[in-house]
Amino acid sequence: MSVAPTTTTDASLFKKMKSFLRRQSLLTKELARKEFSKNVDDEKSIPKRSKRIKVLRLRLFLIHFIRALAKHTFDFFILTRTWLFVFIFLICAIEYRRMAPVDPHITLSKIIFEIISAFGGVGMSLGYPNKTTSFASVLSTGSKVILIATMLMGRHRGLLASMKDQEVIEYSAINILVRRREEYILQSQTSRIREITVKGKNNDPTVVHF
Repeated sequence: MSVAPTTTTDASLFKKMKSFLRRQSLLTKELARKEFSKNVDDEKSIPKRSKRIKVLRLRLFLIHFIRALAKHTFDFFILTRTWLFVFIFLICAIEYRRMAPVDPHITLSKIIFEIISAFGGVGMSLGYPNKTTSFASVLSTGSKVILIATMLMGRHRGLLASMKDQEVIEYSAINILVRRREEYILQSQTSRIREITVKGKNNDPTVVHF
């Protein structure tokens, strides 16, 4: 019997981390609200309260810092030019024993040209002397696999941009929902305080009603 995978199982590691940090942020804000809403009459408890508030502020700062760092790291890695530089570096690392001056026909400029050509899907190659095939034929197997991955990425280069746009839309929608929730909570708390204040005035025997 097949069991349908849950949302938690299908979620990526990045989304799990982001949801965890969001929950921790909301929890920290709630703890801060409770701490600020307490009435401190004892002077001895004031230093303890200030220490707890400092800890909550530091915790909230770290949560927001990690969230921003994770978001910018994700944005950096989904950029196309980042992967192109990575692929060029990997091919150079694989072919460094055969590159110039060992073989003057395998140079960095030719590798860059092959990567850009593969990404663009134009099918152009600089070739190799005494070879009727393309320049990629003289490269090792690992470099050929990287060129294939570059061609696939170039074929679907709009996919990464759409993933980034979807991430921005989801992030904005979640922020709007969180803000709405906080506004509703604040409105309900304000209305309750007003009701309690009005009831207290009505029940006060010193107040004379005409």
